[in-house]
Amino acid sequence: ASRDLLFVCLTQASEVRIYDISRPMDELPLIGKIGTRCSRRGLHDYRVLDHRGDDGRYRTLLVDPSDSGNRLWYWDTDDPSKPELLLELHANWEAEGDGLGQVRPGGPEGRYHFVTWHCADLFCGKR
Repeated sequence: ASRDLLFVCLTQASEVRIYDISRPMDELPLIGKIGTRCSRRGLHDYRVLDHRGDDGRYRTLLVDPSDSGNRLWYWDTDDPSKPELLLELHANWEAEGDGLGQVRPGGPEGRYHFVTWHCADLFCGKR
């Protein structure tokens, strides 16, 4: 199941705003904010993954929103007006601060997250 939400990075405000886009020709109401720094430098291909867990609650994954070194931030956004940080995961399996690529849903109903790496020896310090 998907929701009609738009997540927008506002660098100067240090937040990600959540808009209801279910009626885009009529209105785009602001329904929530995630208070976190975010960057629009574009170092990652896929920045937001919104999914419903086995318990029926929605979680939103922000893929390294502030380009702070391979960080995955999981937020409880079941009520988008009151997001709560659930988990910060340092994805340092390949390199400490570089190389994190795409994060995509997979498996039954998007239950799993597949993580890709763009980590060449030249960029991630491997010799």
